[in-house]
Amino acid sequence: MKKIIKYVLLDLLRNRIIIAYTIFLAVISLSVFNLEDNPSKGILSLLNLVLIIVPLVSIVFSTIYVYNAAEFIELLVSQPLRRVNIWLSIFTGLASSVCMAFLVGCGIPVLIYAPGDTGLTMTAMGVLLTMVFVALPCWHRY
Repeated sequence: MKKIIKYVLLDLLRNRIIIAYTIFLAVISLSVFNLEDNPSKGILSLLNLVLIIVPLVSIVFSTIYVYNAAEFIELLVSQPLRRVNIWLSIFTGLASSVCMAFLVGCGIPVLIYAPGDTGLTMTAMGVLLTMVFVALPCWHRY
């Protein structure tokens, strides 16, 4: 199970879409905080963007990844592994990579500009939102 998670995680961290998503979130986050002099207004503006962008990117990217990894999943199913372990490993690797992209792109600027409870809550909710929408394609296939 750890080998599958490691393979999926390393494969996705080198993916151009994940890198572009991280850079996009970082640019949006930094520009929102630099436009506003009040961190609370910046958090609110960023929250509106995160509530639209994060679910959309998470579900679309996860669906495309699971669809394109069909041969890899078939290879894993042919091995003496339980299907639950295979899907949990794929979900863990996929969710970890997308959550790390969110944390680097959006979490670091939020913690720099608004390190209070509001910033931590928004970052935690963004990670949970990411995990929920990454789980949908994995749940549908299982």
